[in-house]
Formats: sequence, C-alpha cells, structure tokens
Amino acid sequence: LADYTDPERVSVKYIEVNGADLASASAPSDEELRKRYADEKQRFVQPEQRLVSHILIDVPANATPEQQKAALAKANDIAAHATPEDFAELARKDSQDLGSKRQGGDLGWLERGVTNPAFESDLLAMTKGQIAKPVLSPEGYHIIDLRDVRSGQVKTFAEVHDQLAAEATKTERQSQYSEVAGKLTDLVYQDPSSLDPAAKALGLTVQTTPMFPRSGATSGIASNKDVVKAAFSDQVLAQGNSSDPINLGTDHIVVIHV
Repeated sequence: LADYTDPERVSVKYIEVNGADLASASAPSDEELRKRYADEKQRFVQPEQRLVSHILIDVPANATPEQQKAALAKANDIAAHATPEDFAELARKDSQDLGSKRQGGDLGWLERGVTNPAFESDLLAMTKGQIAKPVLSPEGYHIIDLRDVRSGQVKTFAEVHDQLAAEATKTERQSQYSEVAGKLTDLVYQDPSSLDPAAKALGLTVQTTPMFPRSGATSGIASNKDVVKAAFSDQVLAQGNSSDPINLGTDHIVVIHV
C-alpha cells in the first residue's frame, strides 16, 4: 500500500515581515544628522599615531644580573651608534624580535594603549627622527626609532555625512520593524483563527505557498526547517491555529496558517 500512497502535503498562508523590505521613512534632515554628529563626535576622532621601529635585545625572564648587564651594554652600544639612516640595517642584524627583524624593526603606526607602559612613556616623550636610549620591558631592552608623527584629527561632518545618513536610516528601519513585528504578534495571539485581520490592520499581504511535504520545499519559506516543523505541528495542523512568529533571520519573521 505504501507504494501507492502520496506523502502528506500542506499549503500555508503566511504574513512575512522583513525589515530590509520595509519602506523607509523620509530621509533624515541635515539638522538631525548634525545633532547625531555632535552627540557622537568622539567616534570620528582619529588619534595621534607614531611610526615606530625598534631593536630588541632579549633579557630572559630568569636572567642573572650579569646577563641583564650584558644585554643593557649591548643595547646602549647599538643606541649610541644608530642613526635613522642605518637603523633598519642594524635591526635586521641585531634585533631579537623575530616578528619585526626582517622588516628592519618596523612596528608600523602605533596609537596610545597598544604597547608596554614603559615603552609608550618613552615613545610619547620622543620627537620625530629621534632614537631613544634603551627602555626595559618584560621582553628585554628596546631601542626605539620614532620615524614620523601623525597628529590626531577629527573627521568633518561632510566626511561622515553619508555614514551618518545610512546609520540613521538603518536605525529607523529597525525601529519600524520592531513596531510592526510586535503588533503582528499581538494581533495573531488575539485571533489565531485567521491571518486576515492582522494583515488588514497592518496593511500587510497574506501570501500562499504551493503544497509541500514534511521534508519541505526546495525554495521559498517552506524550505526553512522551522517553517516546515511549525506547519506540521499540532498547534497549526491539528488545531487550525496560526503559528507563533518564526525567525527567518535578522529583523525577519513569518507567521503561518495552514
């Protein structure tokens, strides 16, 4: 008999709410964007950056006083003879920082808060083109070469206008989605016997899927395993009620009714 039996199939009506598809409200005004810029100006501050190279002379964690003195003497000798012109060559020759050695000791552009406090303290006291005396950190002695300084800057309103507008629109759509999704949920709970009242109240469209089995469809919302599970659930199939909201993704839900 099983050879002559078609699998059970259902078709569902559904209301879908997708934040990405909601009609956006009017574009934010220039005044609104300027207020947002003023309130969040700190986001658009580019901190001061310093272009740094270094040479590291290792000091083992369990170093003896003699080992530490030897490391300091070597670091002092390098610092005394180093110049901005030959610093990269010296780093490739003498540095024991394998991460930067091959790049001539280059550490790139550094901001506050990214290096050891002792290293940073000396770095911030330096002027462009200066090579500092060795400074001790947990890794060993660093000879620092400050190659350039880039002053901190604040991006202008014009520079971030489009970013602010996009963020304002996204925020508005998320707010709109939350409101519509919340109202849909309330209306369906109030009357689970049909989707039509909720659709009419919110100006949404009731759509219908083709028939699909318990294994689901190959496309559309019936290809989602949670939708299929809900369609064949006791609440929806046996009792004839609408489903609870089913999450299809970020700001995207659907409610179904067989």
